[in-house]
Amino acid sequence: MGYSADNMMKRDAGFAPAARARLIAPQFRGRSRGGSRQVLRNWRSRDAALVRRSSIKGEGAFTLVEVLVALVVLLIGAYVALRIFPSGFAAIERARQESLAARLADQEIQRWQLALGSLPEAIVWAYTDPTTGELTYRTQYDSEEILPNAGNPNWEPNSVYRPRTVLGEVLAIGDVTVDAGGVSVIRVPLCRLRFGPLEPLYDAPNPLNGDPLFIYTTEYERADQPAFLVHGNESGAKDWGRYYIDYDAGTISFDYAPYERRFRVEFAYLTATGEHKELRYEMSEVASMIYATVVAPSPGGAARVGNVVTITTTNSHGFAVGQSVIVSGVISVGGTDFNGTFTIASVPTPTTFTYAQNDADDTGGGGTAESPISLWGAAAPPADFRAVVPLSERVHQAFVYDGAGAPTGPGHFTLSGNIDQPDSYLLFHSIDAGRTVNLDYRVRDWQILLEERVPDDTLQVQVTVPPIKPAGYTNPPRQPNPDRVISGDPEMVIIVDTQDGTRVANFTVDYGTGRIFLGPSAQAGKTYRIYYRSEQDWTIQPLKAAADYAIIVGDTAEPGYRFAVWREPTDLRMLEFGRCEVAKSVVANYYTYTGPGDTNPELIAGELHQIGLESGHAVVRLAQDPAWGDIRVRGASMTARVLWAGRGSVRAVGGELSPESWRQVAVESFLRRP
Repeated sequence: MGYSADNMMKRDAGFAPAARARLIAPQFRGRSRGGSRQVLRNWRSRDAALVRRSSIKGEGAFTLVEVLVALVVLLIGAYVALRIFPSGFAAIERARQESLAARLADQEIQRWQLALGSLPEAIVWAYTDPTTGELTYRTQYDSEEILPNAGNPNWEPNSVYRPRTVLGEVLAIGDVTVDAGGVSVIRVPLCRLRFGPLEPLYDAPNPLNGDPLFIYTTEYERADQPAFLVHGNESGAKDWGRYYIDYDAGTISFDYAPYERRFRVEFAYLTATGEHKELRYEMSEVASMIYATVVAPSPGGAARVGNVVTITTTNSHGFAVGQSVIVSGVISVGGTDFNGTFTIASVPTPTTFTYAQNDADDTGGGGTAESPISLWGAAAPPADFRAVVPLSERVHQAFVYDGAGAPTGPGHFTLSGNIDQPDSYLLFHSIDAGRTVNLDYRVRDWQILLEERVPDDTLQVQVTVPPIKPAGYTNPPRQPNPDRVISGDPEMVIIVDTQDGTRVANFTVDYGTGRIFLGPSAQAGKTYRIYYRSEQDWTIQPLKAAADYAIIVGDTAEPGYRFAVWREPTDLRMLEFGRCEVAKSVVANYYTYTGPGDTNPELIAGELHQIGLESGHAVVRLAQDPAWGDIRVRGASMTARVLWAGRGSVRAVGGELSPESWRQVAVESFLRRP
């Protein structure tokens, strides 16, 4: 069949005009121009007709209604996308922050796992009244409360602002001495403490008044009876690390020591109405005479002439006229009794004193003379005092603060610099070289982050949670006036050499990325401590259960941080703690009877509990009924909490609206001192 124009139209009706032109053109090559033009004209006429018919039927365009419907569908889709994607981005950001918080908490736990010997006894919300000596523990503290309180700045959640007192952190003094005005001393940088900066008390000329920093030795041991004052150890030397306490009388005494001592005595007592109170005092041995001494051997140790007894001691006794003295263990030659409690009438020499006693003239010797004093020092016991809570006391030898300059002797210390400056130093006497001491102090602000970093070869370090707050930074309404690391210091970042405590100068900070160039004064490979504040107020706060809890028996008031009340006979299995101990883990050891008529109690050891909250009370419920009140409870956990201000529900803060809320992540670990 030939290729005529009509045949081509029939076969190629489905092709577009341009496509048909490409197919047809080769078939008409060599023909006359007139024939070709005629065929093309026929194609154009047919195409125009097809287009006109298609347009009339509406098959090649959209109507206005169709366009509007399409736009509405598009807008709905865009609105849904705009609603979904920000929420997704917020969820991703929150997950990133929670992951970072968990990593920071793990790092804090690992930091303490590598330094168990320095682990503090506890971190609590407490303070000491410098006038009365009463130790106040805030039992209303709730670690889950992360909303600001009306009494605190709006940007400080209750649970972060309050528990800032570190108790019993262990510090090795070291043995490297330096010269300080002709006196050989040991210089310990404050940055050796595990937390910081420290909080000063600005309302007193003595920067240590009120115990923002208290230094003392390891705990003294309690003797069961005053006989330890006589016997000593096998070599005949006296044991200077023990004490005897009379719980009913509220008195304490120590053995003689050949040097001046100051003691820190902490205890709890019950009032006549059953109320529970706690006290902490410093006692000076020179002022209070709270030690005992040995009476010289017979016959020169004791002599009674004309109803006046003269006692001669082997060492300087330190007693004063009018002081009460207990003489015990003296053996007489003539059979009379020199022993008893007397009032000192005179002190002829540092090794003699007299008292009145009506009896026959006689001589004797041996034994002890002790002068126990009230646990309240020179003050009288409170009028409502009933008894000291047994085993509630803690007795330490305290270091004496000498102010500035060099310490005057062993057991003394001074401060070089200001207590809130990380580049300050503690100065100890060279005789105290190698000693280990305990420290109580208050952390200035948990929102000041502390990181230790080793710079790379370019002397740069990277902090963990940028951006860093720069000078003049404001973030209303959460924190319109952010404080610096040190009040009055122009720097928002402070860097200290952990080896010698010197402060690094001339460094540069990229506040946005958190990258710090330490400058030419730094050295690669050394460890530097960095203090800074994050824009989102990131906070790393450890919480630790007390090392041991003293047990109080009966229905008394809510106890403090290291006490537990056994609610016998009301509820034999319930132990109540201070509410500041909620969520901490403890281990209980006690005896129980296994059945009716059982006379041999079974020891329950290592029973693990987490302190819970029941009807507003922090309690632990034992698995069995204790046989008697010999219950021992020890803290078993340390928790690292990380808090930050993240995007969240809008709420009123300081009269304004804030699109932020506080968040927290906590990691618990079972850590104890070795």
